[in-house]
Amino acid sequence: MAGAALRDLLRRAEALTAAGSPVPCDAETAMAEIVAWSRLIDRAEAAIAVRLAVAEAGKGHQLFGRRTLGAWLAAATGSRIARAGERLTLARQLSRLPDLAARLAEGSVPFGAAAAIASAVRRLDDADARLAEPILLDLADDPAATVEDVAHAGQAILETVDPDGRLARAAAQTERQHLNIAATLDGMGRVTGLLDPELTLQFQTWLEPLAVKNGAGDARDHGRRMADALAVRLSEGGRRTVMHVAVTEQTLTGQSEDPAHLQD
Repeated sequence: MAGAALRDLLRRAEALTAAGSPVPCDAETAMAEIVAWSRLIDRAEAAIAVRLAVAEAGKGHQLFGRRTLGAWLAAATGSRIARAGERLTLARQLSRLPDLAARLAEGSVPFGAAAAIASAVRRLDDADARLAEPILLDLADDPAATVEDVAHAGQAILETVDPDGRLARAAAQTERQHLNIAATLDGMGRVTGLLDPELTLQFQTWLEPLAVKNGAGDARDHGRRMADALAVRLSEGGRRTVMHVAVTEQTLTGQSEDPAHLQD
């Protein structure tokens, strides 16, 4: 949201909350003002979403000593973790949903519907998300449809794309992953955590080649060798070297004893 638009939003909020502003006595006026307030809140949520994306990219939660941006958001705004998670999901998905982002910024789609769409596509790849976006936006525009209808439609799309539930299970595993490093009294660090299968495989592939025993005299257990491998990797000592060797086919097949040569 540009500076001028933000100032206009703040002026409208100030007008609605001006000192002495009377609370309407009749239901019709009260309900009209409820809708006006909701539209204003939706615009504020749009502004929060784009700023959350910036905060997450810059790891802003670390500035406040928080483990995650969701934890910081809940504490900073006095909201429930579930509410903070809903806002974060929207912020993370907007870059993949340009039409929804534009509609949310201009105030033509309510936050509830936008959050439902973002939640619905978070387990889809980019191509499927782009296909699902106009379908869910059209439903959100239907006066007869509710936010629950949008959520149910998103679930139906996911079940069509992934009938066996593989994406849902993978997402659930990723949600559970964490990594903690705690200092001990003697200055060491205790590392505990839980990684999803993909990250576990990447970590093992990264460390296992350097965690083999050096020979019969290597008395280190596997845990010690893994720690040493991590030290080598972090010092960039585990970086592979590529060498280009020129060799004839006759030497490769044993028909010649001509030596091979490095290209330099």
